[in-house]
Amino acid sequence: MKTKLQKTVLLSIVCMLCSLYSFAQAPPQPGPISGPQTVCQGTSGVIYSIPDDDPDVVYNWTYSGSDFSYSHLFGYSTNTISANFSSSATSGTLSVTPFNSSSGLTGPSRSMTINVISAPSQPGSITGPSSVCSGTTHTYSISAVSGATSYEWQYTGGGTPSGSGTSITLTPTSSGTLQVRANNACGSSSWRTRSITVNTAPNITQHPPNRTICEGTNTTFSVSATGAGLSYQWQMRTSSSGTWSNLSNSGVYSGVTTSTLSITGATAGMNGYQYRCVVSGTCSPPANSNHGTL
Repeated sequence: MKTKLQKTVLLSIVCMLCSLYSFAQAPPQPGPISGPQTVCQGTSGVIYSIPDDDPDVVYNWTYSGSDFSYSHLFGYSTNTISANFSSSATSGTLSVTPFNSSSGLTGPSRSMTINVISAPSQPGSITGPSSVCSGTTHTYSISAVSGATSYEWQYTGGGTPSGSGTSITLTPTSSGTLQVRANNACGSSSWRTRSITVNTAPNITQHPPNRTICEGTNTTFSVSATGAGLSYQWQMRTSSSGTWSNLSNSGVYSGVTTSTLSITGATAGMNGYQYRCVVSGTCSPPANSNHGTL
């Protein structure tokens, strides 16, 4: 039988072994990492932490992406860090690994995937007509921009863009610049622009007057008009009840497709003839002048 002293020594040895076993255990895996999983390039002071705070454990943090740095908020290797993502930082995995400084053992790590994004790049070219008629509706669009969550359209002329996303409609009433930029949580891109010229339908500002001349002499009828891409066609009718017909450059007539009609050597039979000009342009409708009577 063991003596009382032997029992006491044996018990002491068992307690010592239990203590050594506990001392030699690896630290447990940290709890979940708290903090944003999506951050913008160029962001500083982003806080990440774990709920564990064992004074015997050192928490070592690592990041698999590039251009990342951090500092501990409350001393060396703590459970909370302040992270900095430079303007060229990339996505990666943030990990924290516990290390027991007393036992020298390392426990399992805890990880979080972090998506690092930047402000969108400038949109590509805007497609759609650059020369339009006032009051007509047209569609303008761009290709989708990577990372963009919304788009902003503006027009500096008369008219407001309708719609959103990569395609809008516009009914411009005056010339201006259409512009679009892409947005996301990290900011906005630079503007992409397209100049739009708004044309108007022909408008006659000066009508041909009546003319009184002697037989065999010459005269002219003229009009003035505004609008884009103007063209002219002079017409004639023999009386107020007659039918208008287009003139051609023959006989006494010349300049029938210009703003000035010339009559050379008018005859007595042309007395009472009426002349008008039909002015067409890039935009509809054409404009008819008042008539002048010879």
